[in-house]
Parts: sequence; C-alpha cells; structure tokens
Amino acid sequence: IAAAAANAGSVGPMGANIFVFHVPINWTDEDFNAHFSPFGQIVSAKIHVDPVTKASKGFGFVSYASPQAATMAIKGMNGFDTKQGKFLKVTIKKGEEQYNPDAVNAQNIPVPTGASQAPTIVGVQPTVALGVPQQALADAASQGKILKAAPMQPPLALPGPGR
Repeated sequence: IAAAAANAGSVGPMGANIFVFHVPINWTDEDFNAHFSPFGQIVSAKIHVDPVTKASKGFGFVSYASPQAATMAIKGMNGFDTKQGKFLKVTIKKGEEQYNPDAVNAQNIPVPTGASQAPTIVGVQPTVALGVPQQALADAASQGKILKAAPMQPPLALPGPGR
C-alpha cells in the first residue's frame, strides 16, 4: 500500500487506467486501494479531494500495471454495493477506450445502481392525473411507451348569482 501511495499521480499503460464514481466520502486512499488491489498490480490509487478542505470529492482513479487488471477491476467492482446507499460505477479512463475494448464491453454490462427501485408514490394515483385507466398505464410502461394525458373535460358550470 505504501508503494502505491508513494506513486500517487502515476499512470499505468494506455487502457490500464480506470475512473471510479460514487466513492463513499468516508473511504480513505487505503480503503480504495484495498478494494481494487485484488485485481492486479496497482501503480496508483487515489481518491480526489478538495485541495483546501481535503474532503473527498466522491471519485477517484486507479492505474494498473496492465490493461487486463483494469478489465478485471471493472468486471469485479462496477456496480459494487458500498453498503452506504451507493453503487460504484467503474469505467476505463476517457480517451483510453480504444486501447482496451474488453474493458469497454465490461463497463457497459448492466449492473445494480440503486436507482432501479421505483420511488414510492405518495398522493394521487398517476392514472387519475393522466385520466387514463391504470392497466393502460401499466401496459405502456412495460412496452417503454409514454402515454399522453386524456383530453380534459371542461369544468362544470356551478350555479351562482346571475345564472
């Protein structure tokens, strides 16, 4: 770990450098290194921090000695549940995609993101707001279609003075 920390800022060969989003802000560089070291020899593993406050910015870079290690890290850590309400998103460093097509394929495999749970709807059923039957809304959702709201009915005239 000390050797990797001493090399902070170093980069590996083209295609061996990965970008990690959604890093928990309480992770240290040592935690970061520990999570990514099983996939291969690390040249550098660094969480980016604010230069003034030293607070984590929630992302980091890992540079491996080989593109194969970077691919394995993407396969093993993309979608990793940090148990803090976040799932890591791990991608090949921008601009290096052509040097590691296996990593690009690995990063494009669907993984858990935590966003797949539908939010709990509180209040009016969406079918009431749209003026369409609930089954029609469910059918459209399962087919990836969007329904337009039913035409609005004019408001009822209320009896009042002078009518």
